[in-house]
Amino acid sequence: MCERVLVVDDEQNVLSAINRMLLDEEYELNFALSGEEALAKLKDNSAQVIISDMRMPVMNGVEFLKKSREICPNAIRIVLSGQADISDIMDSINHGGIWRYISKPWDDRDFKITIRNALELYNKNNERIRLLKELERKNSELQILNEHLEQKVRERTKLIDTQNALLNMLIENSEWNSFYLESCKSIGSLLNTESIYLYKKFGNEEIVTRANMPTEEICKTLRDAGKNVKDYPKNRFLFNLSRSDSLLGSVLIDEVPETCLDRVPQIEKNIIPILSLALSQQKVELDTPDMLSNIDDFIGTI
Repeated sequence: MCERVLVVDDEQNVLSAINRMLLDEEYELNFALSGEEALAKLKDNSAQVIISDMRMPVMNGVEFLKKSREICPNAIRIVLSGQADISDIMDSINHGGIWRYISKPWDDRDFKITIRNALELYNKNNERIRLLKELERKNSELQILNEHLEQKVRERTKLIDTQNALLNMLIENSEWNSFYLESCKSIGSLLNTESIYLYKKFGNEEIVTRANMPTEEICKTLRDAGKNVKDYPKNRFLFNLSRSDSLLGSVLIDEVPETCLDRVPQIEKNIIPILSLALSQQKVELDTPDMLSNIDDFIGTI
């Protein structure tokens, strides 16, 4: 960044003397003969240090410095005057936001040191402001992260509660269709969708749904589970329900909102195995009478 110093005085000989004194300095020098001219220059090119005479016609130093704060609020301001009394200086401090006062005539060495110190102060203040903004940004990001983590914890807790509730229903030997319907409702609640379909491959063909009746296309998709099927839209998921390499049925989850897509892997990991277990238990329950009958027939032939 180019460091700029603006000097304002209504006497050309004063500006010329300051220009000669600071000719070898590395920063850029700008001069103005009035407060109006100086304000116009600040609008085109901001300044890090502003030095102003106190007594000027039309617009005095206090008025100019006060207006300059609206354009360059972070600039370091210095008053240059040989006539101002203590009340003028206090007025410029209170309203113009000055940092230092340089009297006329000045000492060249002190003048140069004052400007260098002013530029150093500006850079330190600017860095402090930058760090504060960076800290605010980091705090904002941290708050968003915390909110995200809290949301994840709530989602995870809800998933675990759902998993435990379904397992308890299995242990308590709940009625099968009620269990499957409750499973569809739970998945739909976790993924914010009504379109949940569970298909049982054994026994009487039956599709359990949370709300929407399945279309022919959905019925075919469910029955084709385990086969090579076409790719699905990103908001549709088909899961096979199997046990010991035996395909027992399938679950189709459709119309999953974009905001819930990241929850699908958890459903696959935590809920789908419970449904596979339930179908397996139901199939054993249905097959047991036939197995016992076969055993009786075998014993009768001996």
